[in-house]
Amino acid sequence: MSVAPYVSSPKEAVRKMLDMAQLRRGEVLYDLDLSEADVVTLYLSLSGNETLKPKLERELKTNARVVSLDIQIKGWTPIHTSEAPGKHIIYLYQVGSN
Repeated sequence: MSVAPYVSSPKEAVRKMLDMAQLRRGEVLYDLDLSEADVVTLYLSLSGNETLKPKLERELKTNARVVSLDIQIKGWTPIHTSEAPGKHIIYLYQVGSN
């Protein structure tokens, strides 16, 4: 299943996303297995975020952080937003706070 075309994430934006998520020593960053992840980063379309949202809600543990580049997750309220180089917007969410 494809939820978005491949577009390389700008390195500066990725650094900012990880800074905002405050990934800590001993925490785990996964790109596929969500059940153990402390932080998940997204750079998807609006429909991609909508498609993935039920999986995030079902599988992420409480207090896991979701960081989305440029596209909000409909129905979730970010706990923090920030601008990144290249006029990107980063949205930080925390599971259990929505």
